[in-house]
Amino acid sequence: MRFILYYPRNRLHSINVLAGALETEPRLGDMDIRFCRGEETFHAEMESSAKENIPSVIGCSLFSVEFAKYSRLINGCKQKYPAPPFLYIAGGPHATAEPEDTLRGGFDLAFIGEAEKTLVDFFLCLRENRDYRFLKGLAWMEGNQFHHSGRPDPVNLDHYPFYCTRYRKLNPIEITRGCIYACKYCQSAYLHKANFRHRSVENICELLKTMKTKGRVDVRFSTPSALSYGSSNTQVHLERVEQLLSSIREVVQEKGRIYFGTFPSEIRPEHITFESLRLIKKYCNNDNLIIGAQSGSQKILDLCHRGHTVEDVRRAVRLSREAGFGVNVDIIFGLPGETDQDARLTLKLMEELISWGAWIHSHYFMPLPGTPYQNASSAELSDETLQLIRKAEHTGKFYGH
Repeated sequence: MRFILYYPRNRLHSINVLAGALETEPRLGDMDIRFCRGEETFHAEMESSAKENIPSVIGCSLFSVEFAKYSRLINGCKQKYPAPPFLYIAGGPHATAEPEDTLRGGFDLAFIGEAEKTLVDFFLCLRENRDYRFLKGLAWMEGNQFHHSGRPDPVNLDHYPFYCTRYRKLNPIEITRGCIYACKYCQSAYLHKANFRHRSVENICELLKTMKTKGRVDVRFSTPSALSYGSSNTQVHLERVEQLLSSIREVVQEKGRIYFGTFPSEIRPEHITFESLRLIKKYCNNDNLIIGAQSGSQKILDLCHRGHTVEDVRRAVRLSREAGFGVNVDIIFGLPGETDQDARLTLKLMEELISWGAWIHSHYFMPLPGTPYQNASSAELSDETLQLIRKAEHTGKFYGH
């Protein structure tokens, strides 16, 4: 059985997790997975399967901002490769939030929610020639009628690895899934429920031992809120974070490097304290942190349900710089309700943080399906704001889109 995956750089981690889930099922051990980094490779694999007459499943993981591109790609493939029968499936944030839109865009099946178990069971059904539509987490069209089987149950992270060893697809460790903070612009809480689910320290260390045999001793983390590990609410439990980091250090030893609170995760500003910084210094190798600020206007922070203050941001950057960390601060311009005055407050905060040695990572708000802001409009940036942003870019301390 052949599984052809479109494998762009911005979807590597989630696709690696799915490939790792398939690896856990012995009955799928001989599955031939093809990872296609670009359209040229993708078309080459499709053409190969067509020439060899190998029925294949074609998979894409979709961000909403890229959906139109993927829809064109898949519909082009359907015309170019009419045989053998290919089955086009999609998962990811867009397929979960907008399954009917995904199907009408050309895909045959949409995977809703967390797909590890659903994908394994789906391929078992194909292999055993059973109807897969009874599985939770699927959506499909019959004629012009949309059907879905409901959301699957939340995944226990300990049941699936965060990498795929057969194809050497090694990932940052997903230590937490879901987020209680439920910021209105972010899909994390609305796709995975507004609570934290943590991977156990024991599971992490066992999987790290396998990674170590593959030569990987550098450790990074995937989490919506790094210092929320082990917590079920807004409280930080540093003793649980220390158990995590100290146990990992025991596995990787001195040759291993641990990067915590940096890409591809971040730290909430109110979680930055002298004690938490000292803990990161004790066990980790990173010399910089990523702090989510998002706005310099308290009104905008409150509107989007951030749950912290502008002063929390100042304090976090000041403490981090005093502790010797470089600081990257995430900012979102154009959030719903933002006025010129709000933008000026954000620019003023940026100037202040830059003067302390911070870097600013900027974004422009984009409404994402499945969030409370999915139908909201981006606030237009004034000429004055744009000029000040361009001025900030020349400092070398401002980057992003």
